[in-house]
Amino acid sequence: MTAHPSERTLRIAARLDALVAEEARMAAARREKVARAEKADAEILAACAAVGRASDAIAQAQFAGAPEVPARRRLERAARQLAALMRKHGRGGL
Repeated sequence: MTAHPSERTLRIAARLDALVAEEARMAAARREKVARAEKADAEILAACAAVGRASDAIAQAQFAGAPEVPARRRLERAARQLAALMRKHGRGGL
């Protein structure tokens, strides 16, 4: 025995199909947005770590009585790179 779906059932099924497709599209867009944000965060955190290492190098040079100029240059370079990344990802204020 074969059941024949009514017209109403077919309309409901078509609307459900559209809703499921829209939900899948929204989920894919959400995953893509999260992936981009995670990539940006990783780049910014790596740049922050470089600034921290350069700052530590200055402190070490001061403590050891070594020349600070190379460490200061590294700090300036790391800070410029961090600022550029912040601007690139829309997180810089200036």
